[in-house]
Amino acid sequence: MIEIDGVFEGGGAKGTAYAGVLSTLRKMDIWFKRVSGTSAGAITAALIAAGYQAECDNEAELAKRPDYINHLDCIKGIVYNTNFNDFKDKPTWAFINLLKKSGFYKGDAFLEWIDKRLEQKLGIAHPTFSDLPIDLSVVASDITNQRFLILNKHTTPNLNVALAVRMSMSIPFFFRVVQWRGEGIYREGKSMRVVDGGLLSNYPIWLYNSDNDFMPNNTEEKNRPTVGFLLVEKPDEEIDGEPPIQDEGSIRVKKHKMPGGFSLLQLITNLPLIKDLGLIVNTLLTAHDNRYIKKSKWANTVPIFVNEYSTTQFDLRRDEKDDLSYRGQRAVERTLPAIMARYGVSTVK
Repeated sequence: MIEIDGVFEGGGAKGTAYAGVLSTLRKMDIWFKRVSGTSAGAITAALIAAGYQAECDNEAELAKRPDYINHLDCIKGIVYNTNFNDFKDKPTWAFINLLKKSGFYKGDAFLEWIDKRLEQKLGIAHPTFSDLPIDLSVVASDITNQRFLILNKHTTPNLNVALAVRMSMSIPFFFRVVQWRGEGIYREGKSMRVVDGGLLSNYPIWLYNSDNDFMPNNTEEKNRPTVGFLLVEKPDEEIDGEPPIQDEGSIRVKKHKMPGGFSLLQLITNLPLIKDLGLIVNTLLTAHDNRYIKKSKWANTVPIFVNEYSTTQFDLRRDEKDDLSYRGQRAVERTLPAIMARYGVSTVK
């Protein structure tokens, strides 16, 4: 088994592509020593850190069974059999919640869901970072003190992992802000407001590639291959030799639309102010990390083309999940061998 450090970018529903990434890595006999991620990437990283495998040994047989929908014993089963729409637990007074809590949905349903998935695998109620068999780092954004938070066993060993992931996936204006009193090195005696980690670092590959105060990187760890998985919405001039983006998927994706009829959320999201705020947030989510990966000329990065999919497209159909998973598979097959070769590691069996 070849061990790597893995980094997963945030991207909401587009993170479904990671199911194909992980299945392909296991076929190459590659798995993780350390993992980190933001938002949807933090969800994937947390499941890996808890000990979930990409697929069960009998995955093909399980998929044929009529009760496959109840299969949650591996990451592919979790991704395919979870209705992401269930995470949208809007309160009775949703618009008031948006104004007072800065988010349309509460996020409690997601918090309960991820906590159950971690407890199911570890056999521990409300597991903390120190309970995980694989070293996990989660990124969140503290807007009270205007800084990013790196949450792991070194900085916040006793923090509930589910809460850390919930804070990391707080998409601005979509999920409400989390009030957190701090833990570990962030225990400061006063409450802070925490949102999506992508606001400051949506692709924290720098965590393993540089000396920093959040992760001890000794010589052995620095020599271990670090591989990042980036959700790319459009081609970049610095990705040389990549196939045309429109040829990457297995289906033609229909443009995501809001459901018909009256919807308060639709009304709100169509306001010019909210649209502009969305563009500002999207810029913040990508600017910091784009500077880093362009400076390093995409070294150690597996770009996954997820064009035409939306971050908040939580109503993905089965064929769309298949398509995103296929894009993740193709990205690994196309890019990873060259990355591993730079470390003197062959992925050819």
